[in-house]
Amino acid sequence: MKNKKTRVILITLIILIILGIFIFMYVNKEKDKNIGNTLKTYKSGGVEFYSTRNFKETSYEKFSISYEDAVDNMLILGLEEKKDYLETLNLKDLTLEKYINILYENEKNTKTKIEKRNNYYYYTYTYETDNSQKFYYIVTTYEGKESFYLINFVCLFEEKDNHIDEFLELADSVKVK
Repeated sequence: MKNKKTRVILITLIILIILGIFIFMYVNKEKDKNIGNTLKTYKSGGVEFYSTRNFKETSYEKFSISYEDAVDNMLILGLEEKKDYLETLNLKDLTLEKYINILYENEKNTKTKIEKRNNYYYYTYTYETDNSQKFYYIVTTYEGKESFYLINFVCLFEEKDNHIDEFLELADSVKVK
């Protein structure tokens, strides 16, 4: 009897130790996730946004705003279009809604419908390169005092489900001048 009781106590102790180790590992893993999660401000080309990611400012042809997170293959690409310049193209009395509709109608890739969210409009599309690599885009537009801003949030198509919510949070944080 005594051996059986000792064995049960020993097995219970081992289970509790193993459970304690798993709890310890989980707590430390959660702490590790939050290390460096300080909200950072990024400013470029009349645009400001906030993220806990370590974006690196880069340079992409045709874009005055460009950041990348090479770890998760994410890009933020944007440009500023001066209202005065757009008027020289016979785009007078342009509103943010008209601006995104022009972009939308000129987009050749399959896209979703235009949505309004907070202070911006957006739509999404998929782009496939000549070498069959697919990318997912969320195209957002903002209106400033003197300019319209187009900002693309981009990732590999197969990773889009991991980034959609974060892209929309980033888009929500955008401030333009």
